[in-house]
Amino acid sequence: VPIALLGIPIALAYLPDSRPSGRQPFDYAGSALFFVALFALLLATTYGQRDGYGQPLVLGLLAASAVLGVAFLFVERRHSHPVVDLKLFRIRAFTVNVLLRYISFIVYVGIALLLPFYMENVLGYEPRQVGVVLTALPIVFGLTAPFAGTLADRFGTRPLALAGLLFFLIGCIAISTVNEGTTPLGLILRMIPLGAGMGVFQSPNNSVIMGVAPADRLGMASSLLSVVRTIGRSTGIAIIGAFWVSRVLVYAGAGFVDATAAPAAAQVIGTRQAFWLAGAFIVLALALMGWDWLRERQEMGQLPVEARQPG
Repeated sequence: VPIALLGIPIALAYLPDSRPSGRQPFDYAGSALFFVALFALLLATTYGQRDGYGQPLVLGLLAASAVLGVAFLFVERRHSHPVVDLKLFRIRAFTVNVLLRYISFIVYVGIALLLPFYMENVLGYEPRQVGVVLTALPIVFGLTAPFAGTLADRFGTRPLALAGLLFFLIGCIAISTVNEGTTPLGLILRMIPLGAGMGVFQSPNNSVIMGVAPADRLGMASSLLSVVRTIGRSTGIAIIGAFWVSRVLVYAGAGFVDATAAPAAAQVIGTRQAFWLAGAFIVLALALMGWDWLRERQEMGQLPVEARQPG
């Protein structure tokens, strides 16, 4: 609350009061469809974690989210002032970096979800100890993000985003080596690359997304950053969480239906493999970044020499 109150006068004093000229019709139909589709998706992931993703209610919510999502796209293509301008996704740099942001939150939140289970169920930590150890992630994130923004201005956004993803990958590999005797210091050291990866990656990623969006779509692009973060978190919890449960139950053997009550050895193996899955997502992100770089090089090669600018 004090920080929010401090931000109000700063915002009033320094944020420009820029408004679009003329009146624009609000996209009520698109907004409603987007809200209900996203709500159904989030509700499905919530119930899916609790009851399993094969339950009729969960499957129905997922189907409803998909149908409403298609209807939303149909409405947006025909509205003069859509809540989400689909033309933005014709800009390759915008689309690629939105996807990279989505993948980054799948990994970050998926790992943050599993670490408390591992620390409580395998290492026997109290909730207070779990909270203290987990603070390593946001602390490193907060320390690296400002420097990443400065370095991106100097060296470019792509090298910093690449460095962030590589930190992520190193962190996934490191955290996948946990066992039943891992110490708190060992855990923190393994989490440092993960926090640094998120901190180094986010600033240049945000910069590219906002930089390539047209000036009259900056508000929309900014809102999409928040939406992608929310969907990435939900997807990460659903995919990595479900994968962890399935692997733990496989190694626990017959008679176990609750992964959190499985033997410690089974939970350790399941946790390691879940972190391997997280690492695979980062490899996918690196491949996507490489493809984008190659396409940019090809396009630059087709331009006259005087029109070429470094990416």
